Amino acid sequence: MKRIGLVAAVALAACTPAAKQPGGSKETAAAAATSARPSDGESEAYMRKAEEDWAALAVRQIPGLMERIIADDYVGVSSGGDVRDKAKQVAGEEADGTFVSSKLEYVHYRHFGDTVIAQGQESLKRADGKPDLQLIWNDIWMFRDAKWQVVASQDSVLPAKQ
Repeated sequence: MKRIGLVAAVALAACTPAAKQPGGSKETAAAAATSARPSDGESEAYMRKAEEDWAALAVRQIPGLMERIIADDYVGVSSGGDVRDKAKQVAGEEADGTFVSSKLEYVHYRHFGDTVIAQGQESLKRADGKPDLQLIWNDIWMFRDAKWQVVASQDSVLPAKQ
């Protein structure tokens, strides 16, 4: 009788998901979470498109963009030194006619697992003929809840070239 109970216990243990995967269920859950994250190349393509669209907000509306790419716990520092949460950042991203074009010059990405530091530069052409604006910036992206979002950013204005 003990032998039948032992055989049943061994058979039951062999059928559990933790037994099927080396290392048990914690490693299985971690592997599943990691596999849900897109590859670095796919992630960069998504982020680059989002960064291009963010730069384009200076000249045209893109409804819902900021709500999608900015995390709820976002904190950013504008080129003027204003500290903004998500609500202030979303409210402040309306084209007002100051700029006629915006171009993303470059973006470099550094991957640290579920965190990516994006550093880039963009050029904005003014409508009033005043000197154009050059911004350099850093965005911190995190992969949480199955999506990439910006959790922090900081912009700086490059001085005009003489």
